Amino acid sequence: ARRLTLIGQFLGEAFFFSFLSLVTAMAFVVLLLPVFRKLTGLEIGPGDLWAATPWPVILGMTLLAGILSGLYPAFVLSSLKPIRMLKGDSRPRENRAGFRKVLVLTQYALSIVFIIGFVVIASQVRFMKTRNPGYNRDAIIYCPIQGEMAKAYPRVKSELTQNPSIERVSVASDLPFNVASIVVSGEWEGAPDPRPEITFFEVDHDFAEMFGLRLVQGRFFGPETPSQSDDIVINERLASLLGKNEVVGLRISALNREKAFTVIGVVKDFNFRPLDQGLEPLAMFHDDRIMPYRYLFVKARPDHTAAVIASLKGAEKRFNLDAPLEYRFLDEEAAAQYGDDERFERLIGAFMFLAILISSLGLFGLSVFMAERRFREIGIRKVLGASAFRVMSLLSLNILKWVLISNVIAWPAAFYFMSRWLSRFAYRIDLAPWIFLLSGGLLFMIGIGTVSFQTLRAALANPVDSIRHE
Repeated sequence: ARRLTLIGQFLGEAFFFSFLSLVTAMAFVVLLLPVFRKLTGLEIGPGDLWAATPWPVILGMTLLAGILSGLYPAFVLSSLKPIRMLKGDSRPRENRAGFRKVLVLTQYALSIVFIIGFVVIASQVRFMKTRNPGYNRDAIIYCPIQGEMAKAYPRVKSELTQNPSIERVSVASDLPFNVASIVVSGEWEGAPDPRPEITFFEVDHDFAEMFGLRLVQGRFFGPETPSQSDDIVINERLASLLGKNEVVGLRISALNREKAFTVIGVVKDFNFRPLDQGLEPLAMFHDDRIMPYRYLFVKARPDHTAAVIASLKGAEKRFNLDAPLEYRFLDEEAAAQYGDDERFERLIGAFMFLAILISSLGLFGLSVFMAERRFREIGIRKVLGASAFRVMSLLSLNILKWVLISNVIAWPAAFYFMSRWLSRFAYRIDLAPWIFLLSGGLLFMIGIGTVSFQTLRAALANPVDSIRHE
């Protein structure tokens, strides 16, 4: 056979397996669409995939994969001299064997990056969902105020307040974990330039006790506060910008009002935005001319949630509301605002699993290759008295050292990418050393499990068969 014939044979086999892999991958994509929809929350069908897939790019990548995987056997193995092959000197040179090790090292480095990424993202999501926001949201049900409810909510609130299963009822313009309706510049005596932006939040007099807000100075709104009041209650962040220790009585102009607001109290800071945003100046007002109330909040007494829901449904019928009284649990909605991050966590987890699987296959292939290459050496060592454990250690350590080296490469890369990802959060976890040690240790144990089977098989083989092998 001529060398050109051998090159064509090797490249043809590579292209065949590459395109066979493409067909297999397409089948897996269709089969795994339900899992993908669950991971991402996207509604995608097989028809959508077929229409949206850039087939020229996919075919080009498949062709490139065939070329890259077929180059080595096509041009290197076909160049070997027949006399060397017949003499048994067909082993690849060290630089070629080193190339295989570099590929395995790269696979394991990527696996470590994905493991660290998964642990960091999962820890950050858990931190955001469990961190105390500075207010109470347990056993609180809320309903959007819409349709006829906008006029009837005072009567609905009054009736619900009389229910023994309900601890407290309140109304507000926004949900307490995502206040963003009115953000304007504020002005007061000695205000810095440029004027700071203040988030205005309309609440009623029951809001502070409903959510357990803590007063630092002054007082909160009371039942006697008129519906069109000039009083405001601010948070500590805004109080620190006013430049005085005692801020009760200071006046703040905003919202193009002819009359300025008067500060009557200061509450302890609480997170009224998602945790990827820091604390900002907040002013709570009590004036229904500026903005209507949009949410009704009901706090249920312990073990009375079902009775409260029944009361809400009954109120809908009694007051002939034109829109259904849709109820939701505040703690669940607050946790749902991190849904994108949770989906990202699941995607990284899926990629982590695939990366570990592929790198383990690569490591297993390398261990098989190394064991076959040193088959005769193993037999001679056993004849000279080497134990099975000694042979296993010889083979395993030579391979697993590349797994350890992959940590040196992966840790700085993972630290960089995860630091960049965490930087978008105003409140975030620390990249603790245990995260990196855990990922390296986990992958090292997977590597030992991958290599052990093949090395144990080589170590327990009959040395006579090993010596006769070549």
